[in-house]
Amino acid sequence: MVRESAEESSFGPKKMTKKSIVDSCKKNKLYITPHLNDILYLHYSGYNAIESLEEYVGLKCLWLECNAISAISGLDNQSQLKCLYLQNNLITVRDW
Repeated sequence: MVRESAEESSFGPKKMTKKSIVDSCKKNKLYITPHLNDILYLHYSGYNAIESLEEYVGLKCLWLECNAISAISGLDNQSQLKCLYLQNNLITVRDW
């Protein structure tokens, strides 16, 4: 079972949604407008998949370490990406 937000449960994987990404941007004092961000801090969030990043087309650095991500996918729109931090995840599939 994947939880939509932290309010539902404090344990288990969490779904990466547009709202959770915007919340992370607010927390880390980044832009709320997706295409203005060149970096995203989504580490230590419990995400089980990389998704909902379609609007973040200017990303150069993406921090996703220490989640529950099992596959490298969902990065099709990230043509400018230079740094991708995925250590300490559950990756078994690379689909890129």
